[in-house]
Amino acid sequence: MNAFLTPGWHRSLWLRRIAAVSLVILAATLSLTRKDPTVVTLSRTVSAGETLAPSDFSRTSVPQSLIPDNAVTDDTAAHGNVAVTTLSRGQILTSTSYTGEGITPAGLTSVPLRLADPATSELLKHGDSVTIVAGDGSIVCEKATVILPRKDTVLVAMDSDLAPAVASAALNGPVTVVVRSAVASVPAKTPQ
Repeated sequence: MNAFLTPGWHRSLWLRRIAAVSLVILAATLSLTRKDPTVVTLSRTVSAGETLAPSDFSRTSVPQSLIPDNAVTDDTAAHGNVAVTTLSRGQILTSTSYTGEGITPAGLTSVPLRLADPATSELLKHGDSVTIVAGDGSIVCEKATVILPRKDTVLVAMDSDLAPAVASAALNGPVTVVVRSAVASVPAKTPQ
């Protein structure tokens, strides 16, 4: 019995090797049986205002501790929606990364804008009618409707044929808005 409590050098070496192999087998078994949750990530960079297509998504296993609360797990919900901001390749898609039909009136297209003066967005309310003006003073869109005013971005809806020009102007330089008719008595409705 004393020989097991104080093993010789050879026996000690074999016991260490057996323990090491056992730990390696245990680690391999645990890594194979542990499954990280699958979330939707972007397979390419998507610009703000661009419509999300099925080919833009991929599924990736991510450790639970790295997944945001509003991560999208089913990409079918995001098909055909519009990116609210630029989304990088590999980024986890969240429910606040895009806007859908529930926000944009039928027949219109939504475009997110970063205004030249961010303080202007605090004056805007859902439903306000605005004219979008480029940095050089040219009118990019005569009539757009504020859908979702945020501190750093304002989502506006307009005729679909004007949306590409507005998105391009917003990417090429600062834009601002001129309020045509305010909806001051109606509180802003923002999705939760």
